[in-house]
Amino acid sequence: MQFEARITPDGAFIPALITCNEFSLFRHIYFLIDTGSAISALSSKDLGGDIDYSSFDKKSEAAIGIGGSLECYLIHEVKLFLFTAEENWIELTRFDSMCLLPPSIDLLTKTRIYLPSIIGRDILGTILDLYYLKDKIYLEI
Repeated sequence: MQFEARITPDGAFIPALITCNEFSLFRHIYFLIDTGSAISALSSKDLGGDIDYSSFDKKSEAAIGIGGSLECYLIHEVKLFLFTAEENWIELTRFDSMCLLPPSIDLLTKTRIYLPSIIGRDILGTILDLYYLKDKIYLEI
């Protein structure tokens, strides 16, 4: 089964649905395919609104990628669905807990900088294989 990525100047993104009973969340999100990230994570921007992180569990160790590490918070019982090339949604995986990436603050402008939601190596190479072709990028089970 194949999942075709949308290629943009910012990277290759895969359309997904994410559900989480903890937040009554059912949302369409584009995940950046990130081979440099050890884990998949949800951007707080994709949850929408201002988030009070005091009610979240903090991940005991930082999320690590090629660009460095980042503190993250945990959301629980998350289901990830991907849109197939045959135009069907399938449940890809369930996370007991998934990282929620808070925004960083630009020290110069004092503005928030949001990272995208990412699919990392906990899915890439384990559940999904990644293929680069001349004219497209796709994932396959």
